[in-house]
Amino acid sequence: MVKKVSMFAIIAMFAIPMFAMNTNPDLPVVTVGDEVTINTPSSVEFQHIKFPKRNLMLKAGAIPTFSGLHGETVRVTDVQTTDNGTVLTVERKNGNKFFNKYKSVKVHYDKAMETGEISF
Repeated sequence: MVKKVSMFAIIAMFAIPMFAMNTNPDLPVVTVGDEVTINTPSSVEFQHIKFPKRNLMLKAGAIPTFSGLHGETVRVTDVQTTDNGTVLTVERKNGNKFFNKYKSVKVHYDKAMETGEISF
């Protein structure tokens, strides 16, 4: 019984990280320093690029115009792999802030690539 439990623990220790590494094998592997392009959103606003809500941007003094983001090249500064997929932290390549207020934003990589909000 002890051997079965320890064998299961060893298998689980190696198998779980393999499943968490890349949820969609068709997507290219992204690393820190890679550059991606922001495309037109899949709906009226971006669904998988997590910008602050419009009313909060207005209160903070930011200018919420999403039209200037189409075709913008951003640099990946952090990659986090979670159970729900890969989350990227991105900054603008030219060094400017998003909406003149926010240095970086988070992107749900798997979903954003599937809907076409970002591309390589």
